[in-house]
Amino acid sequence: MIAQFLENVSHTHSSQGSMQELRAALMAEVATLFGVLRGSMPGDPEYGLGDVTRIYESRQGAGAWCAETQAALRRYVPKIHHPRVSPVPSDRLDLTFRVRIEGWVVVNGRPMPVAFEAAVAPRRAWEVI
Repeated sequence: MIAQFLENVSHTHSSQGSMQELRAALMAEVATLFGVLRGSMPGDPEYGLGDVTRIYESRQGAGAWCAETQAALRRYVPKIHHPRVSPVPSDRLDLTFRVRIEGWVVVNGRPMPVAFEAAVAPRRAWEVI
């Protein structure tokens, strides 16, 4: 259903409102993907993301997790072309992990940039903003 909605929005609307609708639909898809631990879906064991706590295992942990997340976005949210996921630096002294997601979508045959951030804190779920 979401895929059909995205298809309709990306090919038939050009107003600012439809871009906002597209962005909201993409954010919902990303939030769903981020909310599933890879390996926990019986119908598609590859759906979801790897355990985010792995970022603390090594200096390369965050970069490796971001690369895996980019691959998951390419596969499961194909409306976002050339997704890039990067850690967002923070001066805060908390354990919240933030990432920025950037890419582009096609609206009326033209590429349009799209970007949002996601954050997860210990004992809380992902939030896509």
